[in-house]
Amino acid sequence: MTNTRSRILWTLSAVIFIVVGTYIVVRFAQGYRPSRENLVAGNGLLVVNSDPKGARVLVNDRFLAATDDTLYLDPGEYAVEIQKDGYFPWKKTVTVDKEVVTQANALLFPTAPGLTPLSFSGAESPAPSPDGQKLVYSTASSSAKTKNGYYISELVDNQLAFQRGPRQITRSSSQFPENATELVWAPDSTQILLVSQQKAVLLDPNKLNVVEELPDITYQLPTIFSQWEQEMYQRDRERLVKFPVEMQRMATQSAVNVYFSPDEKRVMYTATAEFSLAENLLPAKPGSNTQPQTRSTKIGSIYVYDRDEDRQFIIGQDEQYLAWLKQNAKASPTPAPKKKTVATEDTPTLPLNPQKHLLATDLFRPQALTLEASPSAFTTLQSEELTETLSNFRNYHSPMYTHQYQWFPNSWHLVRHTSDGVYLQEYDGTNIVRIYSGPFDNTFVYPWPNGSRLIIRTNFNQGSNVPVNLYTVDLKQ
Repeated sequence: MTNTRSRILWTLSAVIFIVVGTYIVVRFAQGYRPSRENLVAGNGLLVVNSDPKGARVLVNDRFLAATDDTLYLDPGEYAVEIQKDGYFPWKKTVTVDKEVVTQANALLFPTAPGLTPLSFSGAESPAPSPDGQKLVYSTASSSAKTKNGYYISELVDNQLAFQRGPRQITRSSSQFPENATELVWAPDSTQILLVSQQKAVLLDPNKLNVVEELPDITYQLPTIFSQWEQEMYQRDRERLVKFPVEMQRMATQSAVNVYFSPDEKRVMYTATAEFSLAENLLPAKPGSNTQPQTRSTKIGSIYVYDRDEDRQFIIGQDEQYLAWLKQNAKASPTPAPKKKTVATEDTPTLPLNPQKHLLATDLFRPQALTLEASPSAFTTLQSEELTETLSNFRNYHSPMYTHQYQWFPNSWHLVRHTSDGVYLQEYDGTNIVRIYSGPFDNTFVYPWPNGSRLIIRTNFNQGSNVPVNLYTVDLKQ
C-alpha cells in the first residue's frame, strides 16, 4: 500500500512538474518576465538576424546585442540599426507587440563591391533566359572571325563552369547581320528564337548551332508564338489564383507590368487606374511587416502587394509608362497595319509600347483555355510588326525591358537601375543603397540567380575602340 501510494505521489508530482514547467517555458518564449514588483509582465520578442552574421544591433541608438539573437522588449516602436564594418547599415523602425515575434532580417550589402569580368570580346544585346539561369549575347569584336557570334553564360556558382567562361552557340553569319537580327527566349528557356529579314531559326542553347543548316521557320512563327502564349497563360493562371480575388481583378484589369516574385508570394505592378484595396483581404498574420503601407493607388506608380501578409507598398514611379501615356495622348490616329518585319540596318528603331499585359484574364472560368479549343485566344502578344511581337515576349519575361525595377532572387529585395547608378532596396521601400555608381549601360542590369552578384555592361568610358563587356558586381565578401 505504501509503495503504491508513493508511486502515485511521484507520478502526480512529475505531471505537475511537467505542466508547470511547460507553462513557464511557453510564457518565457512569449516574452513574459518577472517585474520588480514580482508580477509577470508581457514583453514582445524581436528576432534580429543578418547576412553576414556577427553584426552589431542598436536599438534606439543603444548597442544591445550581436546578430543572430532574440531581444525581449516592452511593446512599442523602436528604431533598429544593424551595423557591420565594410557594409551599408540596415535601418528600420519596427513595432513590437506583446507576445508577438517580430523579425528584423538584414541582408547587408558591401560598400566596396568587387568587379569581375564575365565576357572579354564584347557583349551586345544581352538577354536573360526566363528561368534566370542563362544569359545570351552576341560578340563581333573577337580577333578571330570564327569566335564572333552568339554566346551563352551559365549563371551558376559552380567554380568549374565559372572558370570555363561563356560558351559559343553560333558563329557569325551573313544571314543574321549584327545590327538587323533579334532574338527572344522560349518561355521554358530551352530554345532561342533568332530572327532576321532573311531567316528565322530556333537555337539549342546547349550546343554550337550551324545557322546555315537550320530550317527556316519564318512561316511557322504564328503557331510557335501561340504555343508560347498558351504556356505563359497557364503559368500565370496558376500564380494568380493564389492571390485574393480583388488582387486578381486588379492585376488583370487595372495594372500593367505585373511581375511575380520568384517565390510567387508577392506581385509588383504599375497601376493604370486609381483604386483602393479593401482592408483585411486575408486574415491578419502575427508578426507581419510593420512598415507603413498604402491601400490606394495612383496611375503610373509601382506597387508591391504581399499576399502572405496582405500588405501593399509603393516603391516608385514607372517613368516609361508615364512617358508612353503622355506620348500616346498627343499621338495622331493609329496608322494602317504594316507587314510583319524586323528592323534592318537602314531602318530606324521606333519606340515600342513598354508594357506587359497579363494573358490570364479569365480566372472566372472553371477550366483553362486550350490552344486546340480556342486558338484565337493565344494571339494577344502577336502584332503586325514582328519587332513588336518579339518585344512583347521580352517584356513578358522580364521587367528590365519595361521599367527600372526587377525582383532580386530572394523575393525580399528589388534591383533598380537609373542613369546615376544601380540600387538595391527592400520590397517595402526601405533600406535603399546605391551599390554601383560607375559608368554602365543603364538599359541592362540583371541579378545573379542566387543573389551573390549583379551583372552590368560597361567599358568604363574607354571610347568606342574598346568593346563593351559584361561584369559582375560582387555582393558577397
